[in-house]
Amino acid sequence: MKEILDKLPPKYQKALKQLGKEAAGSLEEIRILEGRQVLFYCGGKEYPSGIVTEQREVEAVLSAILSYSVYSFQKELSRGYMTLPGGHRVGVCGTVVEEETGIKVIKDISSLNIRRCRQVPKAAEKVIGQIMPGGAESVRNSLLISPPGCGKTTLLREIIRSLSERGCRVSVVDERGELGGAFRGRLQMDLGPRTDVLTGCPKARGMMMMLRTMTPRVLCFDELGGKRDQEALEEVLYAGVKVITTVHGTDYEGLLHTPLERLLRRGIFERFIVLGRQPVVGTVKQIRDEKGRVLL
Repeated sequence: MKEILDKLPPKYQKALKQLGKEAAGSLEEIRILEGRQVLFYCGGKEYPSGIVTEQREVEAVLSAILSYSVYSFQKELSRGYMTLPGGHRVGVCGTVVEEETGIKVIKDISSLNIRRCRQVPKAAEKVIGQIMPGGAESVRNSLLISPPGCGKTTLLREIIRSLSERGCRVSVVDERGELGGAFRGRLQMDLGPRTDVLTGCPKARGMMMMLRTMTPRVLCFDELGGKRDQEALEEVLYAGVKVITTVHGTDYEGLLHTPLERLLRRGIFERFIVLGRQPVVGTVKQIRDEKGRVLL
């Protein structure tokens, strides 16, 4: 993250340092918003900086972060985010310019969200025994449930690495590049010695590609979506491959009132792991089995 922080205006760097080493060391996000205060999010808490940013400054910060090569990132900008060295990510808001094939570019940048990507080596310790109680053959289909910003991607990343290190062949469909943190084709995150990663491919299509070409024992992806994702997931399961994925939500009960209800009631997932923010981001609040019974 230092390589990005060093490119921020000195007044931003000073404001971050004034939070103290503990807070600055747990930095998660920096939000830069036109006409409003720059906000730091550290350890699940919000810290206003007292610095109000003008629109021209927002674009200047983006240009500096991208090493003044905004043009080379135009394709990523059209998706609303860019992955940077180290796997860190910048989300962008502004005015969308569309063409027949989709979004061409986002211009008049009005806000940025700089998200820190980091590995937490012991993040999976509490859950890996529930997901893989024995050898490679014992892996259970698992669903991580979490509101945005509560560490589900970080936890999934560490589960993938742990399974791979324990002898499992793992295939990862990383549609948005968040798990492997790929920057220009090279992974920035350690996902283990037996892990294949397909970056930038839609999840449903990627699942079929991995199933047919990489002979995985376990297939992982972030954020289970609509009908296409669910149908592809079921095809993977029919092939005898285990699945570990995530979904946005606050608890198990809430998912029973969503389009995922059918999958849940069929007992496809053998473990449900619910994350929260208290006492810290990424806390495992609850673990349930395939029948919804509370184990933890």
